[in-house]
Amino acid sequence: MLVLNKLNKISDKVFFKGKIFQKGKLLTNDDISSLLHKINSKQELLDLISDFTGFFYLGIEWEDTILLVTDIVRTCPIFYKISNNTIFICENGFDLKEDEGLSMQSVDEFLMCGYVIGNKTIFQNIFQVEAASLLSISKKDGKPVCTSYYSLSSSFYPQETKENIFFRLNQVYEKVVQRLIDYAQGRTIVVPLSGGYDSRLLVMLLNRLGIKNVICYSYGSTRGYDIFQEEINISKKIAESLGYKWICIPYSYSKWNKLFSSLEAEEYINYVSRGVSPISYQEWLAVKELRNNHLIPDDGIIVPGHTGDFISGGHIPKNIKFDTEYDHIDMIKALEAKHFNLFFLSESKRMQISKLFIDLNSTTYTSLDFINILETFDWKERQSKYISNSARVYEFYGYDWYFPWWDHEIVDLWFSIHPKQRIGRALYKEFVENYFKTSILYISNGDNKRLFLRVIFKICKVLKIDFLVNNQYGIAKTNKLSLFFKEIPIPNELKDSFVLINCSKKLRKASVNGIGALQALLFVIHKK
Repeated sequence: MLVLNKLNKISDKVFFKGKIFQKGKLLTNDDISSLLHKINSKQELLDLISDFTGFFYLGIEWEDTILLVTDIVRTCPIFYKISNNTIFICENGFDLKEDEGLSMQSVDEFLMCGYVIGNKTIFQNIFQVEAASLLSISKKDGKPVCTSYYSLSSSFYPQETKENIFFRLNQVYEKVVQRLIDYAQGRTIVVPLSGGYDSRLLVMLLNRLGIKNVICYSYGSTRGYDIFQEEINISKKIAESLGYKWICIPYSYSKWNKLFSSLEAEEYINYVSRGVSPISYQEWLAVKELRNNHLIPDDGIIVPGHTGDFISGGHIPKNIKFDTEYDHIDMIKALEAKHFNLFFLSESKRMQISKLFIDLNSTTYTSLDFINILETFDWKERQSKYISNSARVYEFYGYDWYFPWWDHEIVDLWFSIHPKQRIGRALYKEFVENYFKTSILYISNGDNKRLFLRVIFKICKVLKIDFLVNNQYGIAKTNKLSLFFKEIPIPNELKDSFVLINCSKKLRKASVNGIGALQALLFVIHKK
């Protein structure tokens, strides 16, 4: 078969993009090319990448086979299709679209989750390589065979004292941030600093390791009310306490309206979504203004705290009972509540559509199996295609990026700890408080008004009406709720969408990310 491979070629038959460390050494393109030219089988490649940590894709093209590899959280996507006796490979699913129609099941997944589940895209016959996968494609018959080379689950949890766990965590966190420093090679490290522990821990470690060349930024609505506004004040206090420069990017409805109406919006949707992922609203406006106003160096590396909460147990259900057996319906309910929620369907309709998307091989589960399936789905789908895909936002504006909390070594360590200890992130928070005895940990807004709004927001969230009080980083007007109470027109191309047919007929309501998913689909339709 003919091969049209548009991946980044670094030498004859070797393709690579990203950054890789092997045994503490940052590999150059020449290093990677030399290593891959020595590979003679799929198993040898699997053995080699077991020593890698970093963010990358790899490819080798042999006479009869193509091998494609993604890192453990798919930070550098690969797409492919096999058509007309040709294997097409590239970095963007949109670039492979010719006369392919939309896959309506994938469209509904995209609308409900914000991403497409599994190896599919919103298009028929166009596929992606999933996280932590090695895909082999035969050049004889075009047959793809996928091998998953990494798993979060553990069959053994070593018995060790909390003090020993903390000691190991401290060593690994320092080692991981030192890798970031080595990669930066003196360039400015730019941290989106929120009020949470993950980005806070990152800047504290950079400070501990003597790094001065750091810029922190925060963003959001600074007028009216916004649940996330308090994080701006906390971010400023943390940065000032560490002596780091701090930048605030104020959001407003008028700014968003101008951005959505710009010609740049279509190009942005194409680059970020790629036929799989959401638009990534949250940082879009901030990174655009950082670039347009020259607020950070062109060679700066943006380093977010993604996704320290997930790996340390923040997504384990807090009501889990470790001595209880769970059934098939429990699993579906847990998955749909967490992931299938961008459009407001009735509970029965959400269950109906979730059953179509969730393929389970068992009817009963131990608590550990239950947690493993939930975390694996979250990792392979939400973390890889939504959270980590935010790297596209930085790339779109020409910035390099790095995700230290998805370093192979730190993920391995956290998932070697029993879920009982990780649940609610209690162990993580105790570790941070033990090893970083500093007033920075206890910085809070102290604004009674914001505290009151948070309480109101939590109450509304329990009542499932949180969209009424969530200003979504200034995207929604503070004095009007038209975004949520505007009827969503259904174009003919989406008339068979289960989600759009069954969301409220009189008032079609959606979250901001749901609207974003629909906008991405409308972009595809209008580009025909």
